Amino acid sequence: MVASANTRPLGGDRRVAFFTVVPYTFFELVLYTFGMKHLKQNEIEELRGALEAEKDAVEEELASHGRQQSDTGDWQGSSAGFEGEEADPNDVADQIEELGINTALVEELEQRHKDIEEALEKMDNGTYGTCEECGEEIPADRLEANPAARTCVTHA
Repeated sequence: MVASANTRPLGGDRRVAFFTVVPYTFFELVLYTFGMKHLKQNEIEELRGALEAEKDAVEEELASHGRQQSDTGDWQGSSAGFEGEEADPNDVADQIEELGINTALVEELEQRHKDIEEALEKMDNGTYGTCEECGEEIPADRLEANPAARTCVTHA
């Protein structure tokens, strides 16, 4: 072994290096150190792609059934709108019904959107695929079925 600045003698000519060569990329080291050990890099990339595609679809649905509040960024259900004071009572009733349906739908879509964003953030910080209840790894097949899953099957 060749001595370098990162070694020190332990007796005789024996030297021990303070580092070893690891055959992993930086990304893989972060994953193995901080979480997502049970997922391969290509699986994570596929799941990220699925999450981003679903996020785009959810945003389109949100835009078609509601509007985003400019001050809070939250979504609110909406209808086609009222046409004035002389609107037909049947049309008004239909618009109120549509508003009720859209409000409930927007609430579900907004929660799904938040779950997707949280999953993407967890991927970035290396904690993706870990159950929020018990800390165990979420099985890959569950994540394939629902990439934004926050818990394992036991705690679902």
